[in-house]
Amino acid sequence: MKFEHNTLVSCGLAPHEATLYLILNKQGELSVPALIKITNMSRTTVYETLSSLLSRKFITYRKQGKVALYGPAHPSKLAPLADEKRNETERISQDLQNTLKSLMPQYNLTKHKPGVHFFGGKEGISEALEDTFISSKPIYSIVDIEASLKHLPQINKRYRLMCEQRKLEKKMLVYNTPQAKKLALKEKSTLLGIRMLDKAIKPAHTSIHIYDTKVSYLTLRKDDMMGIMIDDLHIHQTQLNIFEHLWGISKEI
Repeated sequence: MKFEHNTLVSCGLAPHEATLYLILNKQGELSVPALIKITNMSRTTVYETLSSLLSRKFITYRKQGKVALYGPAHPSKLAPLADEKRNETERISQDLQNTLKSLMPQYNLTKHKPGVHFFGGKEGISEALEDTFISSKPIYSIVDIEASLKHLPQINKRYRLMCEQRKLEKKMLVYNTPQAKKLALKEKSTLLGIRMLDKAIKPAHTSIHIYDTKVSYLTLRKDDMMGIMIDDLHIHQTQLNIFEHLWGISKEI
């Protein structure tokens, strides 16, 4: 039963749990004294292991007179173990990806070189936007809101909801057109401050996002969507200074 034992353990059962289940599955109902004799486990370990298996409905329990008997549940009851393991693996993978993203700025700073990443298509734009979620500070953006909502309505909706769920504070500058103002008023919230740029600055089908130690530049043309993310403290600070100057001279909506 070594293969079966190793498989059950790799899927999430503790070694003692796998041992007791396999014994019960092979021999049928057994009492605690019988299990202690077969396994050489302590009484405490046997009781604790049986309790854990019962709580997950992997074994059965009944009284025969004064004797408590434990038996195996149908093997199909173990099937959810694979789903639990898969979900755990996906969670660990996502946690690792987020950790790697947070480590990259520190690594690049120690090497004194900017990290540059390119994105392509709508999927790339979505990936670039989701990278802003690592920021523990406010996110600063200059956005062609008309182009953004026209060409990426679903991505923008999902991004806005995820920002709200994470309670991310944002400041956004938008181009000064009647339609942009109308759209911006719908987007404005307690976490999202919006101001209008001077009318002399014309829409450019682009967006800029300044966050953490990064700056991302995204093009929002229908047939030519791409993005560049630069991870460099000095470039980030320069772009932030420009944003703060523009914010200071821009109008509230």
